[in-house]
Amino acid sequence: MSKVMQAFSQHPDQMDKIMEYVISKVKHFTEFETKKEHLKEKYDHKLKDLYAEYMEE
Repeated sequence: MSKVMQAFSQHPDQMDKIMEYVISKVKHFTEFETKKEHLKEKYDHKLKDLYAEYMEE
């Protein structure tokens, strides 16, 4: 956040561009976290199944 505030103070005429950049990064991070959580759930389920199969043997 301090980097954003510093960029605002150094380039007050480019606030719109700075905000667009920050918003795009936040959106990208949010999409990444959602995808990561989905993959974790998907593979945790498979791992539990494999472990259960291993324990049966």
